This record gives sequence, structure tokens and C-alpha cells, in this order.
Amino acid sequence: MSMAPIAKTFSMIYMGEMDNSCGITVEYADIMNGVSLIAEKLTSYRNCLIAVALPKHPAFISAILGVLETKNCFVCCSSIETANSYRSTTTSCIISSIAAEDNQLPINIHGLQIYFHHNGYYYLDDFGKDKLCYLITTSGTLGERKEVLVPYSCIMPNIWDFSRRFQITTSDVILFATAATFDPFVVEILLAVVNGAKLLIVPDSFRSTPSKLADAILKYGVTFIQITPSQLKILPHKALTKIFAGHSTVRTIILGGEAFPTNFIKRYHIDHKFINFYNVYGVTEVSCWASCHKIDWKETRVEIGEPLLGTKFNVSETGELLIGGSRRCFINGKLSGAWLPTGDIVELTELGKIYWCDRFDDQSS
Repeated sequence: MSMAPIAKTFSMIYMGEMDNSCGITVEYADIMNGVSLIAEKLTSYRNCLIAVALPKHPAFISAILGVLETKNCFVCCSSIETANSYRSTTTSCIISSIAAEDNQLPINIHGLQIYFHHNGYYYLDDFGKDKLCYLITTSGTLGERKEVLVPYSCIMPNIWDFSRRFQITTSDVILFATAATFDPFVVEILLAVVNGAKLLIVPDSFRSTPSKLADAILKYGVTFIQITPSQLKILPHKALTKIFAGHSTVRTIILGGEAFPTNFIKRYHIDHKFINFYNVYGVTEVSCWASCHKIDWKETRVEIGEPLLGTKFNVSETGELLIGGSRRCFINGKLSGAWLPTGDIVELTELGKIYWCDRFDDQSS
């Protein structure tokens, strides 16, 4: 399985750090020009890990697509030092906005000067024939940090499932606000890329300036939002009132990573015919999402939902949720087992509904 071609209607809007009044639009032709320039620099690499140490910017997207177009695997990191710190594999090349040498010449991608730092040729052939898409690390807040190599066969079923489930089209505007250290960002990018939708890129600083994030959502006609409950709760009351009442372009809001904020959302008037909410559940070890549930506001509890494409659930005798199916990743260099223990205790009802209850152990997800 591989990534579908980049749809010819794919475009981007970029919000800069300093000014929220004017976004920069990057159309398909310009995107592909950037992808080609980056791919040209990566022609000598095949099935290697390429680090992308760039800020949120159109060049960041073109860099990722350039890596994938040359049949390499990407990892996003904050610095050159981080790019060289992985234990399960070695980074072959680093794409950065910082020069490593005084005489190093950059290339200009969508107005950003970027540099290529060659480390060597470290092939990922030991990880089998299934093509790898990206590397992501668990946060380590609940245990030892894990490095997860994600094949296309694991992430693309999420993209195909969400594309159909949420009926993503060329008229959609998908918000890209998730940090590149949190694997749902890949879903935001690839949903826009394969469906030819528009991707609204906002700086990471907007997450701590919720008024700017809300302004961008409303101004640029965002239709699809993927967000954590914590981030949703800090958006301005006025903006949420408008969005939830159906007075904006937002049609779909999916919430994951934390307990679904039922009571918080119920404080607002919701236009149920205009806007839909979904609860998603997943663990980084089977990146990215494993299940999805459309919210029925008459329900008193929110289930984790039905397994997504290529995903199966089982519950152990101790009540721990196990994830199986065709979607498997390499965790710290080793292929995960047929059934991955999630570390989550769940309740399985007679009707087959699954409700999250608690953490089982110190596994990181």
C-alpha cells in the first residue's frame, strides 16, 4: 500500500506568526514546484529516514511530500540534535532552516530558506517490504518513550476511512493546527492531500493564543476540525457559540486524545443538522486512530466507537483493550504483535459497545 497521488486541487493557506489579518495561498502548481525541488535533493536516498526540522510553513508540507515522493520515510523534529537522537534507526538526511556550515547554500521553498544535512545512507530495509511512511515517538509521560515506525498500511486506512466517513471533498478546508509531535497531524495533512482539499496552516503559537486560532477558523472557512478537548475548551466563548450554532462553515469536529467533553459542549446551543461531533480513540503504537463514534446527544455515556478500516478490537480477561487487524507498526525496531495491549481498561457491554474506564499500567500512548 502506498500514498495516493497528490490531488491536483490540493492547496494551502498559510497564517504567519506575526499577522493574523492576511493569509498566503499556495496553489497546486507552486506546491508541486516545491516538492520537485526537494525531491531533486533527495534523489540519492531510497527507503531512508529523512528528518524534517522546519517550522509550520508551506515548505514543511512540501518537504514531507518530497520525502514521500522519493520513497523515503519522514520524521518531524524540533532540531538537528533531536533528529540525530533516535535509537531504533538512524537519520540519513535532515531538512532544516538552519545552516550547519557557513558556506552551505540554501534553496528557497515558498519563501523559506532550507538546508540539507547529509548524515549517510542508513536504509530501512530491515523493516520488511511494507513501505514506511513516518516515524513518531510516544510522549513518554506514562512510561518509557517509544519510537514507532508507521507503514503506509497502518496510516492510509485511516485516511480512506475518514475520507468516506466525513465525505471530504475538494471544497473542504481542513485545519492543520496539531503539533508535529502528535501523530494526528499526519491525518490532517494527508486528508487534504489525497482529497484535493485546502489545508489551513496555522503556527504552533496559535494553540496558546486561542483567539487567533478561532479567528483563523472563522475567517478562512474551515469545515473540518480535529482537536483535543483541552484545546477546544480554551477557544473564545463567542467563537464556539457561533460554530456550534451552525453560523460558520465548520461541519465536522472530531475530538480525541482525552475524554470527550460532553458537559462542556452541552452548555452551548448546537445545530445538530449542520454540525457533527465525533469521538475518536487511538494509540500511537497503531498510528493514528483506531475507532470513531458519531455523538448522539441523547446518550448518557460516550463510547470509543466502532473500529476503523483495518482495525479489530478484543478485550482481555483483565479488561484491557487489545488492538488487532492488518494495521501494525514497528515499535522500538520490532514489529508489533497480532494483538497490541493498549494499557487501557474498558467496559464491553452486551450490545458490543466499548467504554474507556482507566489506565491499566504505565504503557505510553
